[in-house]
Amino acid sequence: MLESIERILVDMDPTTDEQPALMQAINIAKKYGASIEIFLAERNDSILSHWPLTEGQEEEVISHFLKARRRWLESYVAEVAAMGIPISIDAVWEAPVYQAVIHKLQRSNFDLVVKSTHVHPTLSKMFFMPNDWQLMKACPAPLLLTRQPVQPYETIMACVDPMNTNESHHGLDERILQTSVMFAENFRGTCHAAHCWHTVPEDLWQGLWVGEPQMGIAGLKYDTYFKGVEKRHQEQFDKLLKHQPIDMDKRHLLHGDPNPLLTDIAATKNVDLMVIGSQYKTGFMGTTMEVLLDKLSCDVLVLKPEGFQTPVH
Repeated sequence: MLESIERILVDMDPTTDEQPALMQAINIAKKYGASIEIFLAERNDSILSHWPLTEGQEEEVISHFLKARRRWLESYVAEVAAMGIPISIDAVWEAPVYQAVIHKLQRSNFDLVVKSTHVHPTLSKMFFMPNDWQLMKACPAPLLLTRQPVQPYETIMACVDPMNTNESHHGLDERILQTSVMFAENFRGTCHAAHCWHTVPEDLWQGLWVGEPQMGIAGLKYDTYFKGVEKRHQEQFDKLLKHQPIDMDKRHLLHGDPNPLLTDIAATKNVDLMVIGSQYKTGFMGTTMEVLLDKLSCDVLVLKPEGFQTPVH
């Protein structure tokens, strides 16, 4: 759980003067009394490749490059400081960005990382770049992916999976809920919770038991099976939310494919921030999460299980 936010790390985008990550970090810093560090990681080897340089000359070129980048970062400092928010800067010669951000976290403690995403100009949805995906998988700190224009967090959706028995998932749902409730309280917004469940389709269910009369489950009617699965999910969902201050009409138990269901409810409820959990996988994050995030148009806060260890060293 994000019990408090005291230090925020903002990944700055050097390709534009518009910095939605910084704007949203300012909003959060005002609510929590947090400090901000604006951070730029960039490695441009092309400036070293046009002529032969000694090692000492390369270091000098890199030093001048980083000084120029720090001057650019400093152009944002005065406005933020005028709001009474403590702010610092840092620029490093490192790529890829996701590794530089994680290495920064390993050197200093931050409660939250905020990064801008790119928005499709006509579809009004976010584009997640390779560094975004890698950070979602491996960033040990809570990661907020935000967009332009910056939206106030009036409606927050916690996405949970109380039926997940994976040991690495232990405690993650509680963390998602508590963090969502805390954001709603601090932003004077509304907190929702959603859990999607699914069943074997009826035609497939009927075909499973053809020629297997000895199986006791073969005689179970599909309606009985369906209601039994629904009951188990409802019970676990209710148990998870028992002590959470989330109104009953804002608890959404949804049957079917989570991708369209969560996308639709995010649009229907005008969700500004969706809070999800992520566990590291060596390959893709998982079809459900990838397809879902590709269709969302709201900000996304990604949390890891307690004790998560990043694979980046």
